[in-house]
Amino acid sequence: LDNASSFHLLGPALAQRGCASDVVALDFPGHGLSSHKSADGPPQLLAEYAYYVAEATNQLGWEHFTLVGHSMGAGVSVLFAAAWPEKVNSLVLLDGFAPLAREARDCAKHVRKSCDMRLKSNK
Repeated sequence: LDNASSFHLLGPALAQRGCASDVVALDFPGHGLSSHKSADGPPQLLAEYAYYVAEATNQLGWEHFTLVGHSMGAGVSVLFAAAWPEKVNSLVLLDGFAPLAREARDCAKHVRKSCDMRLKSNK
């Protein structure tokens, strides 16, 4: 998961070596060759990107698979695997980041602060 062009060499190499029967590279909205979402569309959060992975894998009929994520795609892969652990056989994370770890007791406070900042900018 990242800009799909990041995998133009890696994807075919994985398939040729028998590491994967199918290799699908996603371009999230506004990344790679995909168009940007309209201003009234859902916000571009990692959870929204995880939804796109769920949507794509459901359409492909994949019940179990390996996720390979690069950069932001690594963060999306971690989030997806946490939400649907029964679907993810393994994760490969390249030059990535994951959602910032916080103390569980402070999570709601940080989410609210982030949302409040965004709400103020919408006025």
